[in-house]
Amino acid sequence: NPSLAMWKKVMTAVHKDLPARDFKEPEGLVGCTVCADSGLRMTEACQLDSRGSRGTSLRLFKSDVPYAACNVHVPVKICSESGKRATEYCEMYETPVSIVGMLSINRTFPVPGVRVGDEAYALPIEDKDLANGYYPAEPWDAAPLRETCDIHTQPPVPGESPETTVEEVRDPLADPNAQESNGATAP
Repeated sequence: NPSLAMWKKVMTAVHKDLPARDFKEPEGLVGCTVCADSGLRMTEACQLDSRGSRGTSLRLFKSDVPYAACNVHVPVKICSESGKRATEYCEMYETPVSIVGMLSINRTFPVPGVRVGDEAYALPIEDKDLANGYYPAEPWDAAPLRETCDIHTQPPVPGESPETTVEEVRDPLADPNAQESNGATAP
């Protein structure tokens, strides 16, 4: 945040030769933990965010403690093989899935190319949700959590064992009898 960086520079210079002091805390404050993204009461999805728990501890007046639960984190299944969001078929292949919390927010901007730091942890916006010439934020990185599993794209064939379609890759250093890709044996 450029404003915060500038504020810190100015205040550091202003307080350079002053002793550190504590603020007097008003009476009646209570401790609480809220979601750092919504400011609302923590849910399990907030704790399972892929960045780590999004809980932040605050001291507030009892009347200011939020009672509503976080409404921006949702639980999302992740396929253990692809590392991407699970399809309806991943568990049919007996592939373990894990649960992470992702942001379910719809932020659109009037100009293309706006970047938001947490957009990589948000569910992608469907094209049908975009209207009136607005654009979704672009993620800073190509986070796999925004993509859907590309291994389990159809149900397993009935009667066959539900195995994955991923080929086994041998590590030539772990198995001295394995052949390297160029045909030579591993040392």
